[in-house]
Amino acid sequence: MEDRRSISWRMVETVAALLLWLQATRVLFSVLFGLVYDALFDAEISFAVIGLVFAFVLAALLAPPLITFDPRRVRAALLASIVIAAAARGPLAINHPTIRLVCAIVIIGSTGLYMALMLRQRPEMFPVSLVLALLADQIARAWGDTWDISLQPGFLPLQIVLCLAVIGVAWTAYSVKRSDPAPGRGLGPGGGLAIGGFLFLETAALAQPNVLARWTGIAYEWVAPVLLLATAFPLVYVFGRRFQLFGGRPLQSLEGWGVLARAGVLIVGVMLGLVIGRRLGGVAGLAGLLMAQLLMVLILPLMFGRHSPAPARESGRSLALGMIAFLVLHLAFAFAFTYPYTLVALRGAGLSILAVGAGLAILPAVFRAPHPTPRHPVPVNHRVVFLLSAAAVVVLMWAFPDPTAVREPGQVVRAATFNIHYGYNTDWEYLLEDQATAIEDCRADVVFLQEVDAGRITSYGVDNALWLARRLGMRAIFAPTLEGLSGIALLTRLPVLESEWALLPSALEQTAIVHARVAVGHGAMDAYGVWLGLEPEERMNQVTAALETIGNTELALLGGDMNSEPGSPVYLAIEASGLSDPFVATGNLPAFTSPAVSPVKRIDYVWVRGLEPIGAQVSSSQGSDHRLVVVELANK
Repeated sequence: MEDRRSISWRMVETVAALLLWLQATRVLFSVLFGLVYDALFDAEISFAVIGLVFAFVLAALLAPPLITFDPRRVRAALLASIVIAAAARGPLAINHPTIRLVCAIVIIGSTGLYMALMLRQRPEMFPVSLVLALLADQIARAWGDTWDISLQPGFLPLQIVLCLAVIGVAWTAYSVKRSDPAPGRGLGPGGGLAIGGFLFLETAALAQPNVLARWTGIAYEWVAPVLLLATAFPLVYVFGRRFQLFGGRPLQSLEGWGVLARAGVLIVGVMLGLVIGRRLGGVAGLAGLLMAQLLMVLILPLMFGRHSPAPARESGRSLALGMIAFLVLHLAFAFAFTYPYTLVALRGAGLSILAVGAGLAILPAVFRAPHPTPRHPVPVNHRVVFLLSAAAVVVLMWAFPDPTAVREPGQVVRAATFNIHYGYNTDWEYLLEDQATAIEDCRADVVFLQEVDAGRITSYGVDNALWLARRLGMRAIFAPTLEGLSGIALLTRLPVLESEWALLPSALEQTAIVHARVAVGHGAMDAYGVWLGLEPEERMNQVTAALETIGNTELALLGGDMNSEPGSPVYLAIEASGLSDPFVATGNLPAFTSPAVSPVKRIDYVWVRGLEPIGAQVSSSQGSDHRLVVVELANK
């Protein structure tokens, strides 16, 4: 038998391995997004290269779980796999797509092997370890204002120290081990699919506080700590009753309900929570999503260990099946954002894809009653977990004061527009910090942003508008256009009197117009931001609707990526509405903005009415695939 100290070290090691897997998966999807985007839209990368990359990805996801070892060598294999993963985690912090792709594949492959081995040896350890890894991931992302702090510039030295610490933990777990436990009951095919569905739901939505915040309209600084508690809840003592992942009352109470009763409770609870959260929003929506998260964590043990009828040797094949489900669901969810150019049938299908993932995750809990106790106790001090979770909540709430630094309105206003390309530059390096620096250097009071993500795994799960607003001390107004997680935004450091947004007519990619009425001088100015589509007819329909929204507003700005050059029908329509082009007024032409490297087209504009243009320039920053445009205006 293993002693308690051995189990404790092994559990710390398992949490580290699962956290590395979560981080590497987010990086992998972000790098793949750039590769697929270039292949689909720019033809800079051949589909043969994409096929080769996906072959390596599939090998990393599927091959390790299928590897078998002599039981006497499992300990050495566990040590080797975690050491390889930790060694690759350091370079993962280097902001270069190729380096990140290679490191992510190595980490996913090595941690996949680790997961398969642990599922065969200690399956009951997985639910607790996975929940703790999710909590650690939430804290790392909250610490970085939705951008995992360990992937941000300047964190590499500390990341190397953390990787060495993981290796130290792994060696200690290997050294103190006295004997191998007898293999437990394994993970069956249903459990494997459930794990795939669970991991998809957690990484796409339920464990992402910025996603919940955008869907519900509740401030992120409130959602982040509340979600942390909801995720940790099954691990702690609450109101004098033990809610444990194994043997806890919520699970035991399901035993006598029967299949239909369990199906009703779980399907209604999770599915209804997703629908309410996605469709209704507000406090009710947040409550629904938190209920869905709590239920998902509570039923997690039913996918593992003694709850599974499969022999241990089947765990690897079942885990590989789950990884296929995980990959397919995430790819489908990603294409729900790019439906105009790929799979039109996926338009508006995001909630349905999430429901499929939830259905897969729920199945074992519906058809298999829980077992009251685990094969071996899992050494988690629930009081310590509760105290640490409560402390984390206090720290998170303290760390999220409103950072907005409102500037006193003056007679001169600086306005900018910036297509931030989801945080990437032309070469798909993630340069959100460089983009923030460019905005900071131009000293803009109002900034119109396009191609803004708010929590997609394909852009590191970062809420671009929230992160930039907190980094720059500005207020963000986000207009979601795709699945509530991608759209356009407006940043301002001026006092906001009112704000709103509305969808524009879009047959292809959905877009919107965002509006803020801000104080300037002794009056108010209306600022409108847009992104216009890629087809001429669509752009004309959208600009017509946008100009109708603006109407005859006396003091107005209209900024954005118009995807139209000077002299085009869109340009002439805006000019005819009474808005003026500051670059023409100040003679600062040609003002090319696209692409960012050696620009040859002018498609990004800030138009003005009722204010006098006194300056206009295009930034030299190459932090995005467009140049930032800034104009200086005097209040007449």
